[in-house]
Formats: sequence, C-alpha cells, structure tokens
Amino acid sequence: MQKQLYCNFCNEIIDGKAVKAGDKYWHESHFTCSVCSITLKDSKVFTKDGRLYCDEDYRIKFVPRCSTCSGFIIKKVIKAMNQSFHPEHFYCYKCQKLFSEENSFLEYHDRAYCKECFVEVACQKCSGCYRPIVDKAIKANDNFWHASCLRCVKCSTTFEGQKAYYNIDENPVCGSCLGAFL
Repeated sequence: MQKQLYCNFCNEIIDGKAVKAGDKYWHESHFTCSVCSITLKDSKVFTKDGRLYCDEDYRIKFVPRCSTCSGFIIKKVIKAMNQSFHPEHFYCYKCQKLFSEENSFLEYHDRAYCKECFVEVACQKCSGCYRPIVDKAIKANDNFWHASCLRCVKCSTTFEGQKAYYNIDENPVCGSCLGAFL
C-alpha cells in the first residue's frame, strides 16, 4: 500500500501527480511561487519556512544586496556598519584600498576608512603645521595645536610641559616675553 501524500499548500490528499521540493509535496497546480504565483514546475525552486519561491523573489526577500553596487551577494558576504558588501566592494571611502583581515577599517560619518585616511579626515588639524593631531593637543585661541607647534610669537619657545601662556592680541606669548608686549 502506497503512503498518501498531502499538498503542503492546501493540505488535501494528492491523487495523481505530485511535485516535491525538499521533504514536502504539492499538487502540480499549487507548485507556484508564494510571491508572484509563477509556476515552478520547470524552474529553479527555493523553499523557506514551507513556502515556495522562484529565483528572483527568493533573492529579493532573502539574499543580501551589496551596499556599494546593489547586486545580490551569493557567495562571501562582509557585514560592516549595518550593511552588506561583496569582498571586492568593501574599501576605503577616500583611497579605495580594499579592506582585509590584516587591513581593518575605521568608521567616520557612516563611511569606512583605512587608518591613514581616517587620521586625515577625522582628526583635528594643527593650526601651526596643518597636519592631523593623533596624540596630545593643546587648544589655544579656539584652535588646536600639537604641543610642539604652539610657540611664543616673540621667542619661538614651545609651551610643552607648561600650564599657561598669555594671549596678547590673539597671539601666544610666554611669561619671559610678556614684558615686551606690556
């Protein structure tokens, strides 16, 4: 005696031809995409949670898209910054250098940067030499400075290790030179 087959769509007994996908059976007329209703008899079929999908609808619903090219990601996917990327499309926003396990990224304003470009775009710039400040900074006259770049306008002595300087006409002046300005 043959086991009775039940249609996964309507739960009725299948008399005659049955179509199988995974471990479930369907009437031939019910073997359609659950999204667009196209017949799947001679097509590539995907199943998820007991539902049938054509190739296109399965991709749209379940396959991640690359944030760079918008293409479907079928093989390896990189997930970063709440986005998905093809490995060949995950690169520094500024210099386009590809990221890898050895070359990680830093995020700034929702964009990925290599360390060098991150320092260039995200770090404060010194008002003396205009290079990024990646260590200690001094804030003086509403500007940021490397400790070695903030200097007395009269004698060029740096203020490294000193707690105070004098601000004369928006210019830094050391205590030794203060008398020349008064």
